[in-house]
Amino acid sequence: MKAYGKSILRSITRSKTRFFAIFAIVALGAGFAAGVFSAAPQMRETVDSYLDQQNAMDIELLSTLGFSQNDVAAVHSTEGVEAVMPSWYEDAMSSIDAQDVALRIHALPEKGAQDTSADSMNRPVLIAGRWPQKADECVLGVKKVLRTLQIGGTVTVEEQEGREGLAVKQFHIVGFVQSPMYLSYTLGSTDIGNGQLSHYLYVLPQAFSSTPYSCLYVRVKGAAELNAFTQEYKDTVKPVYTALENVGKQRASLRRAEVLSAPQEELDRYRADYEAQEKSAQEQLSAAAKGLDDAEEQITENQQNLAESERQAATEESAFNAAQKQFEDEKQSAESAFSALEEKLEEGQTELSAAQKKITEKEAQLDDTAGQIAKAKAQLAANNQSLSAAEDEARQSRAALDAMSGEIAKAKVELEALKKLGLGDSQTALNLSRKINDYTEKDQKLSAVEVQLKEESEDLNKAAQDLAAKEATLEQAQRDLNTAKEQLAVQQETFSENEKAYQQQKSAAEEKLAAAQAELSQKSSQLAAAKEQIAAGEKSLSSAEEKLKENKAQYAKSKQDADTRLADAQKKISNAQKKINSVALPVWYVLNRDKNVGLESFSEDANRMQSIARLFPVFFFLVAVLVVLTTMTRMVEEDRLEIGTYKALGFPKSRIMKKYLLYAIFVSLSGGIVGVTAGCMTLPSACWNAYRILYSGPPLSPRMNWFYATLGCLLAVAVAVISTFGSCSAILREKPAALLLPKAPEPGKRILLEHVKPVWNRMNFSSKVTARNLFRYKKRFYMTIAGIVGCTALMLTGFGLRDSVHHIVSYQFTDLYHYNMQVSLRSSGLSEGAKAVLNDKSRISKWMACSLRSTDFTKGGKTLTGYVVVPQSTVQLPDFVDLRSRMTHGKISSVKDSVIVTEKLASHLGLKTGSKITVPDGAGKNHEFTVTGITENYIYHYVYIAPEIYRSVTGRTETPNEVLAQESAVGSKRTALGSELLGQKGIATVAFLDDVTSMFDNVIHALDVIVLIFIFCAGMLSFVVLYNLTNININERAREMATLRVLGFTVQECEAYIYRETTVLTLIGCALGLVLGIFMHAAVVTTVEVDICMFPRDIAPLSYFWSILLTLGFTAAVDVIVRPKFRKINMVESLKSVD
Repeated sequence: MKAYGKSILRSITRSKTRFFAIFAIVALGAGFAAGVFSAAPQMRETVDSYLDQQNAMDIELLSTLGFSQNDVAAVHSTEGVEAVMPSWYEDAMSSIDAQDVALRIHALPEKGAQDTSADSMNRPVLIAGRWPQKADECVLGVKKVLRTLQIGGTVTVEEQEGREGLAVKQFHIVGFVQSPMYLSYTLGSTDIGNGQLSHYLYVLPQAFSSTPYSCLYVRVKGAAELNAFTQEYKDTVKPVYTALENVGKQRASLRRAEVLSAPQEELDRYRADYEAQEKSAQEQLSAAAKGLDDAEEQITENQQNLAESERQAATEESAFNAAQKQFEDEKQSAESAFSALEEKLEEGQTELSAAQKKITEKEAQLDDTAGQIAKAKAQLAANNQSLSAAEDEARQSRAALDAMSGEIAKAKVELEALKKLGLGDSQTALNLSRKINDYTEKDQKLSAVEVQLKEESEDLNKAAQDLAAKEATLEQAQRDLNTAKEQLAVQQETFSENEKAYQQQKSAAEEKLAAAQAELSQKSSQLAAAKEQIAAGEKSLSSAEEKLKENKAQYAKSKQDADTRLADAQKKISNAQKKINSVALPVWYVLNRDKNVGLESFSEDANRMQSIARLFPVFFFLVAVLVVLTTMTRMVEEDRLEIGTYKALGFPKSRIMKKYLLYAIFVSLSGGIVGVTAGCMTLPSACWNAYRILYSGPPLSPRMNWFYATLGCLLAVAVAVISTFGSCSAILREKPAALLLPKAPEPGKRILLEHVKPVWNRMNFSSKVTARNLFRYKKRFYMTIAGIVGCTALMLTGFGLRDSVHHIVSYQFTDLYHYNMQVSLRSSGLSEGAKAVLNDKSRISKWMACSLRSTDFTKGGKTLTGYVVVPQSTVQLPDFVDLRSRMTHGKISSVKDSVIVTEKLASHLGLKTGSKITVPDGAGKNHEFTVTGITENYIYHYVYIAPEIYRSVTGRTETPNEVLAQESAVGSKRTALGSELLGQKGIATVAFLDDVTSMFDNVIHALDVIVLIFIFCAGMLSFVVLYNLTNININERAREMATLRVLGFTVQECEAYIYRETTVLTLIGCALGLVLGIFMHAAVVTTVEVDICMFPRDIAPLSYFWSILLTLGFTAAVDVIVRPKFRKINMVESLKSVD
């Protein structure tokens, strides 16, 4: 064994370059494999240790009605539960950095933030400052960018309508923390604001005012000892998860009864109050109604009495008027008789003077009569004027009534309609009836006045005729005067006789008139007293009627007040009942760690890292096999004479091969140890530090992963041993005599290019030699090409993966989506105010309502979660989502009556045009739809169903719950637009796609670093491969170089002799490597994809350029490095005969 050691040592010292080449390629391959393989496990162990240290929950429970102490006890008693921590949280809005953002407020453990008992879970880590000591103090979740939020600052929160869980609305920041609940800087979603949480903070439990707990955190027995990202952990948690779901179903009715106890008591109290108020109101109204009835009866009786008194007074007045008229007639008759007698007496005074006087008096009488006639004419003219005025007034009154006739006709129609509806006794009907009666009464009165005016007109005409007759009479009287003068004398004679009779008659008449006058005076007094009594009765009756009217109004008001109070009480009862009815059975949401956004995102990234680890090291080791095989083949060929000697001396093949196998084991094992040590101590940390752009976990403490380290070393040794065994086996198959002779050079042949005369004849000597050398040594040609192809393909795969990751955001959110704002609606739908904001063309150019619902799609036993989209209008859909083929970018021809699925969903479920896909409706009932098209899509999975098809298949019409919009506002205007929309009824959240793209940009940046690491490793591998192959090429052709130098070639010409071959081989290898890289990229992309997204398959032209440029750059670098080797070629030694 000692001899083998010396021999191996001589082989190492004699060719350090070969040893370094094998050592480097093995170290690189083994280190990369071990480092990449151990990256994901070490990342998981780091996060799992962090979760255990902070006592992170295994299961989180949420309920639509919160949790009581009884719920906590029920959960605690569940088999497999180690500990339960009830707690509170609330989502609220706040203005931070001039933007309205959503944040989540958590309660610190009730035993204190520094309590380390099992009951204190999800303990945050204090990064800076101190813990809260007052209800208005908080510690804020640390983020990468914090401008206005600093220790000493304040955070003012605003709860959403209907939520009153916080006792404090303004908090002073006293520190910053990291929480195991928020491993990722993407904090998760919420149902307020833009739908995304921007910050989280922790406060003391006293800051919450709600009695029921918001959530329960549960630790499962035995789970802390297991890695949270293993199947064993999931299997341990799953039984408890299932048991807690059953507990939630059992506690549902009990919890509802607890929640309804207070509302039921309130409802009973409202009902008792209502019944008491109703009874009291009925008693008071009954008493008031009885009083009104009594008053109405009394008024009716008084009205009857008053009518009787008026009738008697009217009778007495009629009798009085008749008696007075009789008295006046008798008095007038007596006075007329006395006047006649007196005239006769006066005429008899003296015949001459009396006659003359009588004539004078008669003339005076005639003058008086003429005056009376003149006065009568004046009176007649005045009466005519008064009559004209009265007629004008009557005509105006008639015109006013005629103007009211249309309104009265309408009132009559409305009254008839109310009577037909059975509302004849309503207040409106009474008002209409009263209005119609007033009109009728006025019409009748006016008609009476018109009749009276007509009669007066006729009377005036008659008076005019009488006046004309009196004038004729006056003329006759004048004539009679003359006759009277003649008769005067005759009458004087009888004067004396008549005077005595006159005195007697006058005395008797005066006595009679005095008696009649006394009787009339007595009746007049009686009539006046009766009228005063009637007036007093009317006044009393009017007062009673006014009082009755006031009492009725008071009764109506009291009844209205009572009705209002009863209606209010009834409304309280109804609201209380609605409140009770609205409380449905609570639903428990049992969430394991897979439902935590940060932990699930980290798990996906770790899985993605593991997927990369399964693929890339394979390519590295394939290239390593090539390099080791080439190098060991060269080593064995150099020892050809020695091997022939050993074989001629009778050494067995195994002993001859042992030296080379031990050499291979030594160099591969030493390279593997160094490589896996460096890989395990650097690559996991580098990968985790790249991902820490996204996560707030602790730094990774690098350590040796002995399993992957051992695996890397064994693979390295296996590669070297297998390659060496192949090389040795090939040469040991030859006979000793052949081995003792130098290997015959490759025979010279005409190459294919020589037959292409136009090309071959134009090539110079050096180019022809290069071409012959390339095709003469086919093994060297293929080995070099294979090495360069592998390295180029690896670099192109790395660059291509980087392109795929980079393009996913621009392709999805720029090329496919033609909207940048997403508005979630509440069940009440879009209000008019929200529509007004959306229709503001200065801020929103277009918008479309649709139904967006998360569901599980199934086909043939396969299931994938995605979204079903039912637009309100299929005509609008292409304006917001570009539905096209990924391969051809051709638009899907018909969107109407279509069912279009996204490409990744179709690939996962094996769908194609014409396939059936099962989609549940909103009620959970499954329906089959026929796929009519497959569209390009990269993030999430969607099924676009035309509303007509959805309705015809399911029999349901989806209510829009989402609005897609293209807005043009930026900065503060965008914030104002979002705030204005959130202030409208029916709007739940307003999200801008820029926020989503920012989140994906962070993910891409993290993957970018990982990909750059792979590109760097691929570049290093490429360099080592090119260096090794070039070095072997120079060593193999040292005799050839010496011969050229002897023939007069300069060093530069000899270098160019080799460099030309290397350059041509590099170019050929790059071309083939690009082809292989395309297929490798497709395989890697398919491997590293996760279920929710699809990476683009295309590679940017610049990536091809960089892959070629780096390969050529490495070739140039190797040429520079090996250049001194040309100058060290010993021409004498190289040209010595080896025969």
